[in-house]
Amino acid sequence: MAPTKAAAACPYELPSKYKFLKVLGEGVFGTVLKCLDKETSETVAIKFPNCQGQQTWNEIAMLKKIKGLKLDKHNIVKFIDCFPTTLGKAIVFELLDISLYDYMEKRNDAPMLLSDIRTIIQQMATAFKALKENQVIHTDVKLDNIMMVNHRRRPFEVKLIDFGLAIARLEARTGRTLQPVAFRSPEIILGCRYSQAIDMWTLGCAMFQMICGRLPFSGETECEIMLGIVELLGQPADDVLENGRQTKTFFNLNDQVWRIKTYAECFPDQTRTKKSHEFQSLDDLKAMRLEEKNKTEAVEREQCVELLKAMLRVDAKKRITPKKVLTHPFITKDHPNNDA
Repeated sequence: MAPTKAAAACPYELPSKYKFLKVLGEGVFGTVLKCLDKETSETVAIKFPNCQGQQTWNEIAMLKKIKGLKLDKHNIVKFIDCFPTTLGKAIVFELLDISLYDYMEKRNDAPMLLSDIRTIIQQMATAFKALKENQVIHTDVKLDNIMMVNHRRRPFEVKLIDFGLAIARLEARTGRTLQPVAFRSPEIILGCRYSQAIDMWTLGCAMFQMICGRLPFSGETECEIMLGIVELLGQPADDVLENGRQTKTFFNLNDQVWRIKTYAECFPDQTRTKKSHEFQSLDDLKAMRLEEKNKTEAVEREQCVELLKAMLRVDAKKRITPKKVLTHPFITKDHPNNDA
């Protein structure tokens, strides 16, 4: 009777080769089921769409490209198969554990160990390098889309997931709205030309969360995010502002000098009593020591923050590349011997 009960509990009709085990999650993206592939004895995750739409077709096309290039060997989720449903195609993936967002939430957003941050960033840079070499922009990098293979085992193994909004580099169109608002890169907000560097920006935002347990920029509007970016990182260079289609939405030009609009200018009917965050600059993060007298940790934390600064360069042309992340001292653990 148990198999009948499990089948009855399944919210979707499955091909006969799959046995429903449980629902893993539900959201605007669809519903994910944990299933057993009876032919291979492999446990898999199957994502069912909530409605018919282009995003499912786009994701499948991108996943097929990634599979053909064998990019699952580079810390990218393994795509197994797809099959039709009444709402569009369901997608079969390798089964992973929990997202980095859920992991941090389980820990009440406590700052992560530098060693864990290093492991995760190294793997994501590996994924980014493979995507860049194949002209793919993910466009939706965030803690939710970095999945842990086993959150109890160290060193952590993670994989980049969710290619529903991914685009080919040649499809990048100026003025297109991409990325969640809080993770939106300066070039997207300003309406400038963009590249794979927008993914490095969002990984930097995620790294900031790993370091201190909060978002670097908070707000529900692009104006609030741009104010936060300027407060923490400084104003974009004039040549960047001059090339932005939306620059005048956020900045005023007086006597050939660009100045960011105040909160009151952006929202005349609202009041604002504090800054977006407590930090004056990213260098303030270097003081967030877990062990005050540990000289090695002090050096590693400084290198960690220096890497973060390189990832969050306001000017995309100066932002660090995946290849250079992989050779950064924080990743290679190249630091002076403090015992001398």
